Amino acid sequence: MRPLSVDVVENIAGELDEAEVKAWDSLARYKFWMFGYWAAIWVHLNRAGQFRRPNPFLELVKFARARSATTTLSNIKAAA
Repeated sequence: MRPLSVDVVENIAGELDEAEVKAWDSLARYKFWMFGYWAAIWVHLNRAGQFRRPNPFLELVKFARARSATTTLSNIKAAA
């Protein structure tokens, strides 16, 4: 794999930042599909640009996993 040029890396970095902003904005406006779209774009650009930036959505994922573990289908049916 050839190394990326400086211009390409700078362009990808800008797109990466924009994808993060758009993901958070989408989530804040209850646009869950668009949040998923932009979060996936962020992950793709982070890998393509070989940035190795930490995932800005990691804490949200951890929260969802913890919530999912405590909210099972059997608990929902029992509460109904």
